[in-house]
Amino acid sequence: MPDAAVVHYGWLSLLPAAAAVAMAVKTRRVIESLLVGVALSVVVIDDRVHGAVHALVYLLPQTLSTLAGHAASATLKGVGLAKDSSRGQLLLSVVLLGAFIAVIEKSGGSRAFAERAARRIRSEAEAVLTCFAIGISIFTSAYFGILVSGTAMKPVFDRMRISREKLAFCCDSAAAPTKALIPVSGWIAFMITLLEENIPSIRAGEGLVGFLRTMPYNLYCWAVLGFIVLLALGAIPDFGPMKEAERRVKTQGLLHKPGSSPMLDPEAEKKALAHVRGGGVSDMMIPLTVSVLFLLALGVWDGFITRWHPGLPKTGVDSLTGMSTTFALGLLTALILYVRKGLMTAKEFLDFAFEGGKSTIIGAVIILLAVTLSDLMRAPAPEGLGASAFIVEATRSYIVAGWIPVLTFLISAILSFAMGTSWGVWAIMMPIAVPLALGAGMNPFLAAGAVLSGGAFGDHCSPISDTSVLSSLAANTDHMEHIRTQLPYAMAAAAFALAGYAVLGWMAAR
Repeated sequence: MPDAAVVHYGWLSLLPAAAAVAMAVKTRRVIESLLVGVALSVVVIDDRVHGAVHALVYLLPQTLSTLAGHAASATLKGVGLAKDSSRGQLLLSVVLLGAFIAVIEKSGGSRAFAERAARRIRSEAEAVLTCFAIGISIFTSAYFGILVSGTAMKPVFDRMRISREKLAFCCDSAAAPTKALIPVSGWIAFMITLLEENIPSIRAGEGLVGFLRTMPYNLYCWAVLGFIVLLALGAIPDFGPMKEAERRVKTQGLLHKPGSSPMLDPEAEKKALAHVRGGGVSDMMIPLTVSVLFLLALGVWDGFITRWHPGLPKTGVDSLTGMSTTFALGLLTALILYVRKGLMTAKEFLDFAFEGGKSTIIGAVIILLAVTLSDLMRAPAPEGLGASAFIVEATRSYIVAGWIPVLTFLISAILSFAMGTSWGVWAIMMPIAVPLALGAGMNPFLAAGAVLSGGAFGDHCSPISDTSVLSSLAANTDHMEHIRTQLPYAMAAAAFALAGYAVLGWMAAR
């Protein structure tokens, strides 16, 4: 029987994620790499619980069982597909997205939008900034912002010969880094709850004011925002793998790197563009607008109106259920619109939708593997590996007053990169970093800002982050090419944030 007091397995807690990331970078085969990470996690846990022989003999069924998962309960937090209904909703959303993109492209709406945008968007700077602005403007959901900006701007980027990798970077950067800054984002309720629970000076109901006080110290998120603008304006030139990707598209006209594996089947993408109907911009914008307005209405009602007026009932629809519902609503709107206009028959519409849904299988598999590995890294032993508990325990003794902001950001960034999540890291690190800052006589909002920044870093650029996977899906690019091209840019922003926290920590300790 495992020791109930053990919540992590030492350095072995980090091995599966490290192996998955290293293998993905080396081979650029993300599915196999994530599968190896999940299998290693199973071996480490099963070896400690039942012994090495059992771990090896039952490796295959245990790995498959872990992917299928178990539901959350009083004693088990849940892993894998069966963790809770949100997992099914996420996969359903991906399939519905593929169907939605396919019918919009088949109607001719995407092509008409691209042609009109090409006449108005006359430079790469305008294209990049427009894509970024679309993602930010859909503030209720990072997922939906990624998917809408990718869907709307993919034909524009292709026509202007801007790489799919840069499109994925723009979509991804409008997600975690900006949603952790915007006080009206769908993440705000979670963030202000953490602040109310951990900063004594914030009274119940005043979390929004506390969040506004963390904003100046959310350095990584500000750095990404500034980086995108400077990159678009040419003040920062492309460098590293992104420069190679841009050269490939501009000189060879290749949307995908030779030998790469785009998230959607390239043949299905070509089929969607074959025999495109003669629809106009409205045939893209009407279904998208209906979808966006529905999701915005849900977010504003549940996130703000019912918070200001507690007597009003909430809809009870979570963000992922809302996203799958909004895609279904968009599909229904498109069906009525296209059949009524004679762009396609109902049978043709359904055929196109089914083909689009089938094209997302690779993306759905990657998401399932990524979220399962993230669960295993985050959950304490013996259910998971307890990676976060190990990192916090290993670094706690090295934290001194002047280094609190720097180490808080570093630990949060490492945790979020290893686990592919910001929310879990915020929940782990906020109760640690804030009391440390208060005990050292330091501004607790500085520590809280470092936690939010570090969590956003991993959510932004980890290979197992759901927003990173969805960005690759929205841009339809090879996932590891997206990570490889984006990571140097993210590291540049992180270096700026690190330097800022070093200065702020030194000033606070004087």
